[in-house]
Amino acid sequence: MIRVHASNRMETLAEWLADDMRRQPAEPLDPERIVVPHPLLGEWLRLELAARLGIAAHLKIELPAEFAWSVMREAVPSLPVESAFEPGALRWRIFNLLGRWASDDAVSRYLADGDPRKRFELADRLAAAYDRCLVFRNGVWNAGDPSDWHVRLWEELAGDIGGTHWADAVAAYVRAIGQASGSTSSRPRVRLFGIAMLSPSYLDMLRRTGTVMDVDLFLLSPSRDFCPDGVPPTDAASERNELVADWGRLAREMQTLLATKLSAEAGRQTHRAVAGTCLGEVQRDILSGRSAIEARTATADSANPTRIGSDETLQIHVCHSATREVEVLHDRLLGLFDDHPDIQPADVVVLAPDLDAYAPVVEAVFGAADTIRFNIGRQRARV
Repeated sequence: MIRVHASNRMETLAEWLADDMRRQPAEPLDPERIVVPHPLLGEWLRLELAARLGIAAHLKIELPAEFAWSVMREAVPSLPVESAFEPGALRWRIFNLLGRWASDDAVSRYLADGDPRKRFELADRLAAAYDRCLVFRNGVWNAGDPSDWHVRLWEELAGDIGGTHWADAVAAYVRAIGQASGSTSSRPRVRLFGIAMLSPSYLDMLRRTGTVMDVDLFLLSPSRDFCPDGVPPTDAASERNELVADWGRLAREMQTLLATKLSAEAGRQTHRAVAGTCLGEVQRDILSGRSAIEARTATADSANPTRIGSDETLQIHVCHSATREVEVLHDRLLGLFDDHPDIQPADVVVLAPDLDAYAPVVEAVFGAADTIRFNIGRQRARV
C-alpha cells in the first residue's frame, strides 16, 4: 500500500509522522525507516520527533538513493553493497579516463593544457550528468550517435567498471519482485519525508516496493491545487499565482508522476497559513492560487488591510557584498532569538545561491562572533 499525505507546512508533516510512530510503533529490534532528500532535513526531523515523542531512537534515516539500493539488494542479493556508478566514485574513474583521452574532439581540446583542476571539474560534472541520465532517462542516451564523445566515454567507462548501474538494478529488482510476489520484507514499513522530486524509474521501483511493504509519502504541497487526489494537477489553476508559476514546476511534475505512476491512496491533507501577517498573506495567495493583482485588490477592499512592512515576517535587505549580507543575517538572527525565545538556532535553515562562495564568509562572520551555533551543508569537492 502506498499513501500520500500532503501539507504546505513541514511542521504538520512531522506531527503526522510522530502520531503514526506513536500509534503504531515498530518492532523493538526493527528500526524506523525514514527517507529524506538531504541530511540536514534528516537532522531537523530527528529533533522534531524527539520533541514530540520525548525520544527519537533507533531511526534509520536514509537518502533516496541509499534506500533504493538497499531495498533492491534485499531482493537481488547479487547487487554490490555500493554501486560502482555512484557519482562520488564515478568522477574519479572519469578523471583517470580523461587523463588518457586521445580523441580529436572538444574534450581533448578543452584539456589540452593539462590542468588537473579543469579535468577534475569536468569529471565531476560528467559524473553527475551520467547519473541523472541513468536515473531520469534509463540510459536512453546510449542509443545516440556512436561517434559522439559522451557515448564513447560511457562505453569505455562501462567496460572498465563492469558492474551494475541504476537502470540495470531496477530492471533486476522488478523481475525479482514479480517472481516473489508472495514474499514479505523484513522491514515492512518506510516513510518518505519532504522529497520534492523522484524520477519515473524511482517511482517504478517504489510502486514495486509497495507490494512488499507499506510506503507513506509525506509530501510538501504548496497549493491546494496540488493536493494528491489521483488526478494530475492542471497548470491553469495554479499559474495564476506568480510564485507558483515560477517555482512550482517541480511540485507540479511530482504530483503528475504520483498520479500516473503510483496510483497512490490519498491520506491526510491540510493546508493553512498564519493569519494576520505578511508571510501569512503570501501563503494564503499561494494556497488559493490568487495572483498578486487579485491579492492587492482584496487587500484594498479589506477593512483591516495588511501592509507590506507592517510586521517582520517578510524582510528584504539590500547589501553591497556577500560579507555584508552575512553580517546582516547574523544581526537579524540575534534579534529574532531575542524577540522569540521559543525559536532556537536548530529551527533555522539558511539558503544560499552559491554555497562555495558563501561558506567561508559564514565561517568568518559567525565564527568570529561565536554566539550562534551553525553547521554548513555539503560543498562541492575540491582538488
